[in-house]
Amino acid sequence: MSNSFDFEQFKANAIEQLKAGVPLSGKDGVLVPLLENLLNSALEGEMDSHLEGGECELSNRRHGHMSKHVQTSMGEVTINTPRDRDGTFNPQVVRKREKILADSLADRIIRTRACLHLISHWKNLYILHLRESGRSGPSRCRTGGRRPSNWLSCSRTGSGS
Repeated sequence: MSNSFDFEQFKANAIEQLKAGVPLSGKDGVLVPLLENLLNSALEGEMDSHLEGGECELSNRRHGHMSKHVQTSMGEVTINTPRDRDGTFNPQVVRKREKILADSLADRIIRTRACLHLISHWKNLYILHLRESGRSGPSRCRTGGRRPSNWLSCSRTGSGS
């Protein structure tokens, strides 16, 4: 199984598909490959955690993958659930024999990803704003010329902490 996911290629394809009128969700929706990659990565992480945990024996190790189709609010995705030799792996992201992924889980994954992207974007905008304005950030609050030990304690109008 290939774990490579080229986000830049996905982004370029998504833009082209949206321009062509392809919906975000549903069969062959724009976001389906992203959700598929997120679910498969989460399952791989669960397997890593399972094998590293103290609950299994040292002889237990990976033993291939099981492929299945799962219905989500974004459309149908194909996931590859990892297997272990002892058969003790019990995934929680997509449980055994689960064919319909609860809307809440898929929505949480998408919202989490979107929030992380927005936080990164806002952070970059803040840093760009500081560079353009000539300020260096929290270290230049009004403390009488000294650097504050805790920049959150700086006063906007007073002498600081």
